[in-house]
Amino acid sequence: MKKIVILTTYFGIFNNYFLLWLNSVEKNESIEFVLITDNEVKQVPRNMNVIKMKFTDIQKKITDFFPFPVVCDTGYKMSEYQVIFGMLFSDLINEYDFWGYCETDLILGNLRNFLTEEKLDRYDKIYYLGHLTLYRNIDALNRIALLDHDWPTATYKQAYTTPYNYHFIEHAMHYIPQYAGFKCYENTEYGDISYAHNKFISIKLHDSKVPQIYKWEDGKIYRAYLVNGNIEKEELVYIHLQKRKMEIEVDTENIPNEYLIIPNKFVPDRDFEAKDLIRWSKDTLEHKVWYIKFYAKYYWTTIMQGGIKLKIDRLVRKIKYKNNIDKGYRK
Repeated sequence: MKKIVILTTYFGIFNNYFLLWLNSVEKNESIEFVLITDNEVKQVPRNMNVIKMKFTDIQKKITDFFPFPVVCDTGYKMSEYQVIFGMLFSDLINEYDFWGYCETDLILGNLRNFLTEEKLDRYDKIYYLGHLTLYRNIDALNRIALLDHDWPTATYKQAYTTPYNYHFIEHAMHYIPQYAGFKCYENTEYGDISYAHNKFISIKLHDSKVPQIYKWEDGKIYRAYLVNGNIEKEELVYIHLQKRKMEIEVDTENIPNEYLIIPNKFVPDRDFEAKDLIRWSKDTLEHKVWYIKFYAKYYWTTIMQGGIKLKIDRLVRKIKYKNNIDKGYRK
């Protein structure tokens, strides 16, 4: 069995369902996790190594790594640097076949059910979003983010020298390994929940907008969704609850083997019917107002931090790249 280590950084106060995330980590006992944080973690799983580090310490580690000034002034911006963790924390990943990173606004399912030996043999990079991504632990791939290129996406120098969060790990690193010839597996096998709605909409999954909830069941994550009046069920890698304030109605000190994840709540397990999924899958005016305010702030920040210029530059690079292909300059 190939050895896997997953790195996570978190600075500041953990979200209120951190213990549920930690419990889902513990259930993946054949995978090692490293949590780099300035927090105290009282219940450390056996498969986790907690490294106490201040944000300023990792900030210095990142800025000292580059021969030119880079921007790394917030935890959100620092997430763009996760792709260089294979170099930055090489001592933590040396003995593993694959390394990766994940976030803490997840509830993990059984990772090994999806990270099969066949998949690990065949692919060099698995998934591509910041929630969870794995890389084969080889030098060429560990350094791929630092490749200078003229492909139709940002370079690391563009992304790291601006305060604007370019989503480098999700946009640029979606393409760069592929263009460089690495085999990438990018099927959507996870519940990436849209924060544009109060109800659950699982981005890029089939039947993504139908009434649905999730269930954590002894280390596995299932999606229950409504199709033609019938409840279907499928196992997924994880659920990602980005930008959601979740209420907790389960005991986090004595976490049950089964619980439900419904829009904005963790609740004790119970039987449910189609009418329950419909009842739970409603949007609210409060959430719509929050979303409008969020995006107004996002676009203002984008303008102020130079994001528009970067987006235009990326568009120009795409056009030039396409023209070169049309002229036969590139394969």
